[in-house]
Amino acid sequence: MVRILAAGDLHIGRKYTNQPDEISRRYSQARIEALHNVLRAAEDQECDYIVIAGDLFDTRYVPAELIKQVCGILGTSICPVIVLPGNHDFYEGSNDKLWGRFREHAAANTTVLTENAPSVMGKIKFYPCVCNDKHSEENMLGWVKENTQREEGYLHIGLAHGTLEGLSYDNKKRYYYMTRGELEQCGMDLWLIGHTHIPYPEGDVITGERIFNPGTHQQTDISDHSEGSVFVIEIGDDRQVTARRIRTGVLRFWKLSLDLKHGQSLKEEMEKLTSRLDGESASVRMQIAGIALAEDYGRREEIYREFENRFVKFEAHDMELQKEITQEMIDAETLEGSVENKLLKMYGEEPEILNLAYELVRQCRGDK
Repeated sequence: MVRILAAGDLHIGRKYTNQPDEISRRYSQARIEALHNVLRAAEDQECDYIVIAGDLFDTRYVPAELIKQVCGILGTSICPVIVLPGNHDFYEGSNDKLWGRFREHAAANTTVLTENAPSVMGKIKFYPCVCNDKHSEENMLGWVKENTQREEGYLHIGLAHGTLEGLSYDNKKRYYYMTRGELEQCGMDLWLIGHTHIPYPEGDVITGERIFNPGTHQQTDISDHSEGSVFVIEIGDDRQVTARRIRTGVLRFWKLSLDLKHGQSLKEEMEKLTSRLDGESASVRMQIAGIALAEDYGRREEIYREFENRFVKFEAHDMELQKEITQEMIDAETLEGSVENKLLKMYGEEPEILNLAYELVRQCRGDK
C-alpha cells in the first residue's frame, strides 16, 4: 500500500493588495501557517509522499527569503515532497530563476519536477505535465498519451495542472483544459490535478475514483467556497483507491445573509448568525436586508464596529436595509389629516407595505 498526501494551489506569497496592510499580512501568513498543517497531516497520517500539484507559489516573482522559508518548511517533512510547477509559478526552462533558487535551498527530501518525462521514486513512476506559461489553449498531457507503455511493478501516477472539465469556469479553454476522458485514456493508476480551488471529488471519504483535485490548503478569499483541505489517498496492493479529506486551513471566509424582520434587534440577530464562528480565524462579509428598528438603524455603524473588533475582518453591506417608519416620523413629515398622513397611518400594522408607501410619498414630494 502507498499513502499520498495530495495538495495543490498553496499560492504562497499571495498579496492581498485590496486589503488594509494588517489584514493583508494576516491573510498571507495564513497560507504559510496552513502549510505547516499540511506537513503535520502527512505525519499524522503516516504518508509516504506529499505531492503539490502546481501553484506552490502565487507568482514567479518570489522574494529569495520567502523561497528559503518555504524550502525550510518543506524540509521538515518526514516523507519526500514532490512539487509540480503550475500556471502561476510555471517553469521557463533551464535558466529559470524561481525554480533554480528553489533547488538551491531545497532539502534533500524535496524534488521539483520540471521535465515532461517519467520520474521514478520507489515503487511509483510519476508522469509530470509541466506548465510552461500562465495560459495555454493546449494541456500538457500529449507526451503521456504518446508514452503508452506502463511498466509492471510500478504504480503510475500522473501530475497535471489546469482546468478539469466541469469543475471550474474556463469557457475559452485558456488554462490547460483537460477532460476526464483524456485523463482516463492515459492508463494511470491515479491522476493528481491542480488549478481549481474546489476539492474534487466531493465528500470526506471517497472510493472508486482515480482523478483527484485537492483544491487549496487554505481558503483563498471570500469568493472561494472551500474550507482549505488536502486529500490523503491510499492505493492498495490491488490498486484500489481510497481517499479522505483532511482540513488544513487556519482562516475561514464566511459570506452570511441576514433578513431582518420588523421588531427584531439588529445586534441580537447579527450575534445569532455569527455565534458559531471563531472570531480569531473568521473573516466575515454580512449582507443585511429588511427593516431595522429606528434606534438600531441610527446606531448601526456603532454596532458594526463592535463586530469589526471580534473578527479578523468584518464587512457589513446594508444597502437593502430600511429604517422602520414610526408614527412620530409620519406626523413630523406630513400634515395631520392630509391624504399622505392618512395613507401612511393606514399601513401602520404592515411595516413592509408602510416602508414602501413612505418611499413613494417621498418620491412624489421630490424628497431625496
